[in-house]
Amino acid sequence: FTNNFVLEDHPLAPGETQLSVPWVFGSPEYFHALGTRILAGRRCDPALDDNGFVVLVDEAWALRFFESPGDAVGRRFRSGGCTGDGCPWGTVVGVTEEVRYSGLRDTNPGTMFLNADLAPNSSSVLLVRTQADADPLAFVSPVRELIRRADVEAAISRVASGEELLRTTLRVPRYLAASGGAFGAISLLLAILGLYGIMDYFVRHHRRDIGIRLALGGEPGTVVGLDLRRGMTLVVDGVVVGIAGA
Repeated sequence: FTNNFVLEDHPLAPGETQLSVPWVFGSPEYFHALGTRILAGRRCDPALDDNGFVVLVDEAWALRFFESPGDAVGRRFRSGGCTGDGCPWGTVVGVTEEVRYSGLRDTNPGTMFLNADLAPNSSSVLLVRTQADADPLAFVSPVRELIRRADVEAAISRVASGEELLRTTLRVPRYLAASGGAFGAISLLLAILGLYGIMDYFVRHHRRDIGIRLALGGEPGTVVGLDLRRGMTLVVDGVVVGIAGA
């Protein structure tokens, strides 16, 4: 979900809007399953974090507010609706590689990660990492069985591979690209037909002149080249205008 917060190092001026970024709950094994590296600091550790509110942030978050990932480690903040004096402080204990949760096309405002083990939720996402050469969907049945053994009442609403999730994310951009390409091809075809029509009209209109040129000893190649040069002048002018417009 998206949550607001106030940094200790960046106090808000009167009337200034609080900062807001995506918040993700993940267990300590979450980053290992995704292959996400820790750039500075450490992961959440129950043995070290039992008496405090700690988070990890991604590189985009760290560079948004500080000069380097290392500078973000140890910084404190207050979150949610409780951001005034007397509210508990949270602490950044680590910085991960940049992670996008708002879509691949959107500007990444940064992400904050909390330990899901300390805040269990009735609805969760389970990540299963397989070997690179394995078919991930082949593990669906074994994983379902393990979940059923752990909690017979647990319901699985959706199963998807990473590639499928990526295709879903790119579906709209690819559709727009395909539509733009199709309209571009239609426009090109119309331009070709229009240019052909203009050249056909020009040749038909100057048929008598062309005949006289040929009768006076003009080479057919020279006559054809003259007509093609006139046609290519239109093409070059159109390309120049089109590139400028694009």
